[in-house]
Amino acid sequence: MLEYFAAQHIMHCLQDRSLPNSGAIICLLRDAIQPKTEVLHIRSLRNLFWQLACLLSKADLPKRSETIKEVIHLLAETGLRWREWLSLVEDTFYEESILHGIAHRVTENPPDDKLLIENTTLASAAALLPRIPATTVILRLENEKVNVKHVGALTGHRFRTLNLWHHFKNPGQIPASDSVLRAIERSHLKDFTGHLSGDCMVLLPDSLELLFLVVSNDEHAGSLLAALTKAASSLPNLGWLVIHIPMTMVTPQAVLSPLPNIRSVVLVLSGVDRSLIKEACQVAAALQPRNRG
Repeated sequence: MLEYFAAQHIMHCLQDRSLPNSGAIICLLRDAIQPKTEVLHIRSLRNLFWQLACLLSKADLPKRSETIKEVIHLLAETGLRWREWLSLVEDTFYEESILHGIAHRVTENPPDDKLLIENTTLASAAALLPRIPATTVILRLENEKVNVKHVGALTGHRFRTLNLWHHFKNPGQIPASDSVLRAIERSHLKDFTGHLSGDCMVLLPDSLELLFLVVSNDEHAGSLLAALTKAASSLPNLGWLVIHIPMTMVTPQAVLSPLPNIRSVVLVLSGVDRSLIKEACQVAAALQPRNRG
């Protein structure tokens, strides 16, 4: 709360046209320090600079563009990471001048952490990433519904991971991950989790190392397992395969072919109560890869 009122005061002072074109915020802060010999610790002022950025997104100032540039520089000096830059995009209401300033800053000085995009930052990423050079992206989404338009806005970037956890853990009858996989640049993809149709197995690139898939009904079991067996020969780097089968949705009669002989294969059978133990054992036996005891 104190930072907010301090930011309001600074905004009022920034109406003064006699302030320098650059460094006005720092000048005001140094003038306010008591005693004058005290050192200004930039990192401790992150919340203040954040509040200033939020106020700037809705304010008109005599030297607004210079002030935006300064506040973004000051925020960067506090050590902002990718997730925080994306949060700032949202908190400043996707304002064009601030978006432009953030894009310029992260282009010139990219944060050294991984660019992880989650549900809470997907819209911000869709606004910011088309403005910066291609970078490596990890996309992890927990919600059932995915804004494919937002995902498509990231297509100029290299996707290392696409994890659609809700699709994998709680599948519906119709594969929900196809449209998301189609929307991204896939040539660098190493890790995929989701609910794919058999037809979309051909979209998985040879760079893939980890694959988590779910089977959602008898018809899907037949098409997906056949497509998976065929696709495995085109995935030379695939070392981990995890298959989730909800036993309330799939019967043993639908499981007609074993899983491919990948280095590490994990079978997850969910929803197994006492009445389904026999069927679960039948499914596990049918899916056991060949050449394994």
